[in-house]
Amino acid sequence: MTANLVFILSIYSVLIAAIVWAYFNLADEKYQFIAAVPKYKRNEKWVGINYTYYGLITATAASLGVTVFYILMMLPGYGTLMILAVLLPLFAIAAVSAKLLATLIEKKKNIISVGAALFASFISAPFIIYSVNRFMPAEYGKRVDFIYFTASAAVAFLFGEGVGRLACISFGCCYGKPVKILKGIMKKIFSRFNFRFYGATKKISYASNLEGKKVVPVQVITSFINITCASFSLYLLLEGNLAAAFLLSTLSVFIWRFISEFLRFDYRGGTKISAYQIFMIILTVFTAAVSVKYGILRLEKQDDFMIMHSIRKLWDPGFITGIQLLWCFCFIYTGRSSVTSSKIKFFIRENKI
Repeated sequence: MTANLVFILSIYSVLIAAIVWAYFNLADEKYQFIAAVPKYKRNEKWVGINYTYYGLITATAASLGVTVFYILMMLPGYGTLMILAVLLPLFAIAAVSAKLLATLIEKKKNIISVGAALFASFISAPFIIYSVNRFMPAEYGKRVDFIYFTASAAVAFLFGEGVGRLACISFGCCYGKPVKILKGIMKKIFSRFNFRFYGATKKISYASNLEGKKVVPVQVITSFINITCASFSLYLLLEGNLAAAFLLSTLSVFIWRFISEFLRFDYRGGTKISAYQIFMIILTVFTAAVSVKYGILRLEKQDDFMIMHSIRKLWDPGFITGIQLLWCFCFIYTGRSSVTSSKIKFFIRENKI
């Protein structure tokens, strides 16, 4: 439908503009910290807690992803309680596993991994949906369809991850290989198209001593691929092509995450094939098995949807309050820096008295 296409192209244009801006700006030193809050005083100076652009962007990305998911789940008529019954357990699993699995794999504290969260939440989704369908009272709404739910969640994840990966540019994490160690066509391409990170407190500087060096801009490539695949998948879903939307949205997540690991230079566990790549292989096989079980390729075209019908329902005090609380939680959870600190001194500007 024309209205759906116009809406998707509008969102896509805004997000691509954000990616372009991020490419030219976020690797700079001034875009790491957004605020420093005094905690206690030592030797006439305050020791501060730093809050980062990483948290600001991640919170915005999470809120965007949840909003997209909510919109898509409202289209076929799922009730708010049914959506929350599935979403809240998945969100809790993702939040816990993002830190727990990353700590086990990388042997470091104060670290989170979206790949770990993706793996744990996707594997647990069938069991949560089965439990919700079995035990939630019928008056709470229609039963959740696994394929539609998964396609919607994958599209939402792609949008959220597309924006969220920009946070990694700001913090200097999840960085690519140095251009100088590349060979052939890869070196030629990334000699022109690359990042240079500045700032001693960015992870790429203190972990790999690559401040000011040309590196593969894997974060911005990931953002572009995710936003593009999300937009195509969303269009397919709205046009009733559920099978195509399911396969494109899920497989694009898993396959690119597997490939992108070969472009990264940050510590991934010390093996040629990282644990995160193994996760993606498992999820790809899992998706293939689900496709066979549910006869994905035999699914007929579904009724199409008008996305504006669901967008109008967002103007709801409960939803608006929930998204605000989610944003605040994500900002505090991911934005409070545990690996940096600050020294703050307050003084009177005599010339202003």
